Amino acid sequence: MAHNTASQHLAQLQKMNTPASGMGAGSYGADLNSAFTDQVSGQQVSGMGFVPMSDGTTKTISELILGARNPKNLGKIRSQLIQYGLIGKNVKSTASIQSAWQQVVINASTSQIDPFDWMKQARGAGFGQDTSAAANLPNRQIYQYTEADRQKMIDDVSQTLRGQTITEEDKQAKWYKDLRKSIDNMINTGAVTTTKDVFNPKTKQTETKSITTPGFSQEQAAAAAETAIRKATPEDVARQDRVGFTSWMLSSLGGK
Repeated sequence: MAHNTASQHLAQLQKMNTPASGMGAGSYGADLNSAFTDQVSGQQVSGMGFVPMSDGTTKTISELILGARNPKNLGKIRSQLIQYGLIGKNVKSTASIQSAWQQVVINASTSQIDPFDWMKQARGAGFGQDTSAAANLPNRQIYQYTEADRQKMIDDVSQTLRGQTITEEDKQAKWYKDLRKSIDNMINTGAVTTTKDVFNPKTKQTETKSITTPGFSQEQAAAAAETAIRKATPEDVARQDRVGFTSWMLSSLGGK
């Protein structure tokens, strides 16, 4: 929608919704004297403040904000808010659209420019809500493990396989350094979550679908440690297997 066309729609919006004189309290006419909250500063703004329009006319803040109550006008305003990146393309809530429009009108009044010019300038300056693919960038969650936590993961596996924890000699060996680097990389990879909007044919609605791909789990770390330890110290593992088998046999014989 071109800028001039948008301004014409807005002018039509005001003409359609300008109240007749003599309307009572609580009516649309009484609302023209309302005050509105600036969502940025938190201050109350008089609805009687003026906003210059691109066609040379002026409108009050109240006229512009309350004019959005008309469903047809609200639809046009929603399109403009989406176009200039001030709301997401999936925003359909009347309250959300009117709230965004209200802030645009207040900002336009402060800047003393046409509301659509304000939206265009704000978008050009890089402000607004992301409505492109960048809004769906993956989210990465990194797990917080201390040095002691990481060491314990390997020690537990070593204790099971060899009957002893990792020694200082082990820590100097290449296999151990490679294992630690592998586990550190797993932890630092974390879990990656991506989201996208998909249409659900069952509910007939567009839903946000999240997919999480874990890059680390303690089971993965234990499996990596077991593989490394078995390969690097096969004699220790075999000896512990014999000790375990002997203990089991003696226990079984003693139990008869």
